[in-house]
Amino acid sequence: MPHKRGSVWWVSYTDAAGVRRREPTEACSKTEAKDIEGKLRKNAWLVKKGLEVEMGADKPFEVRALQWLAERPKDYRSRDTAETYLRQRILPHLGKKPCRAIRRADVLAMLLANEQDRPGQDSKGRPIVLKAVSPATREKLRGYVHAIFEWLIEDLEEVDGANPAGGKRLRVKPPKRLPRYIPVPELVALLREIPWHYRLLFVFAIVSAARKGELLPLEWSDVNLLERQVHIHRSRTWTTTKGKRERYLTIPDWLLPMFEAEKARGFSTLVFPNANGKRHRMDVKLTRVMRAAAGRAGLVTGYVHKCRRKGCGLQETLPEGTPRPCPQCGFMSWVVPVPKRYQFKDLRSTFATLATAESGDLRFVQQVLGHESYRTTETSYVHALSAGLRAKMDALRAFSPLAGTVTELCPPNREMVTNGVTQSGMAVLKH
Repeated sequence: MPHKRGSVWWVSYTDAAGVRRREPTEACSKTEAKDIEGKLRKNAWLVKKGLEVEMGADKPFEVRALQWLAERPKDYRSRDTAETYLRQRILPHLGKKPCRAIRRADVLAMLLANEQDRPGQDSKGRPIVLKAVSPATREKLRGYVHAIFEWLIEDLEEVDGANPAGGKRLRVKPPKRLPRYIPVPELVALLREIPWHYRLLFVFAIVSAARKGELLPLEWSDVNLLERQVHIHRSRTWTTTKGKRERYLTIPDWLLPMFEAEKARGFSTLVFPNANGKRHRMDVKLTRVMRAAAGRAGLVTGYVHKCRRKGCGLQETLPEGTPRPCPQCGFMSWVVPVPKRYQFKDLRSTFATLATAESGDLRFVQQVLGHESYRTTETSYVHALSAGLRAKMDALRAFSPLAGTVTELCPPNREMVTNGVTQSGMAVLKH
C-alpha cells in the first residue's frame, strides 16, 4: 500500500528476485502512487515468469566490485589496500549476492563478522586466520562498500533507492585517542642507537615532520642549502604528495652542517640513501629500526626471560633484565628486551606537539605538516603537554576561594569506619 513521507509518495513491491523493495515516486496523489505500484508488481511478475527481460540484469556483487576496482584511475593510491580488503573481508560475505538484493542488514552482518577472528585465505589461496580488525578498519570496509554502491547508483544506474552502506547509524565511529608523543630525552637516547645510514633521516624527520614516503625519494636537486629549504613535491612513486600539496621545509641552522657534509661526500644523488647509496625500499620498516634502537637504549617496558632448555620453554615478563636461572628447571634463561611501541609516525605528532607548545602558532605547524585544515593538525597530531596543563590549571584564580573549604570537608575530630577499621577524620575519603 502506498504511503506518504513528507511530500513524497512511496510504493512497496516484491521484485523478480523475491526481494521486498520500497521506492519513492513522482506521484502527486495516492491514486497515481497505486497505479505505479501496480505496474511495478506486474512487471516483476512477468520477469519472474520469463515473459519479459528485466532491464539491466542484476549481477553478483563480486563482479561489480572487481569492475569498480579495475576502473579506478591510475593515481588511485588505495588500490592494493582496497583489493586486499575486498577479497579477504568483504566479498566472502557479500560477493555471491546480487547487488540489488543487498540490504543494510547484510552490510551490518559483514561488519560484525570482521569483529572476530575467523578462517580465511591469503592472496595465493592459502588458509590463514584473519584477525579481528579495529573500528577504524571496519569503517574503511563500510566506506569501500559505500563507494561501490555510489558507483552502481550514480554511474551505472543499475541500483535504485538508497545506498545500503550509507546512513549515520551504520557508520563505525573509532574511539578518539590522544596523539602519540615522544619526550625529548627519549628522542636523544633513541637517536644515539639508530644506525648511521638512518640517522640523518630520523633527525630531519623529527624537525620537519615529513612523511616516510616524502623523505625516501628526496634528491639533492630538491634541496637548496643557501636558503635552507627542502622542496617536498612527491611521495613514494607518485608525482604528488599524499595531500597533493607542495610545500617547502626549512633546515634548522644547527642541522645545516650535516647536510653540507653529506652532500660534499658525494655518496649518492639521494639525500637519504641506504648503506649502499641506493634508494631504500618503499616498504622499509622504519618502525622496526626505532624499536630495535629502543631496546639497545634501554627504552623498554620490561624484559622477557626465556628458558633455553629444550622441553621447558618457560617465558616470564619481568621488569629486571638481569639473567637468572629458570624457576622451573634451573637452566639459565635468555633475556629479550620488550621495547616501547614507537612508530615512525610518532615523529610527526612529536614535532606538532613541541612546536605548538613552544611557538603557540598552530597555523605554522599546519603548514609544516602539510594539512589542508588546522583542525586535522589540532585533533590528530597535537598532544597537550602535562607541564602546560598543570601551569594553566595553577593559573586559574576563579577557584581559589575553595581552598579554605578543604579542611572542612572532613573535620579532624570526626571518626569514620572504612572496611571495618576506625580511622581518623583526616584519612582519605572514599566516595
